[in-house]
Amino acid sequence: MSHPVTHAKNANQHPGLILSEGKQIKCTLERKQADNSQAKQARQEHAAAQE
Repeated sequence: MSHPVTHAKNANQHPGLILSEGKQIKCTLERKQADNSQAKQARQEHAAAQE
């Protein structure tokens, strides 16, 4: 029985790598709150600068 031909790009790739590429990393509650507070502060500074 002959072996299937493998393309050069796929020769060293892990088969499950494609599945993990599309997943987002979930943020912790503390990280989400920190990001929200930084965004809120940036909006407030921007609004103050416009006035």
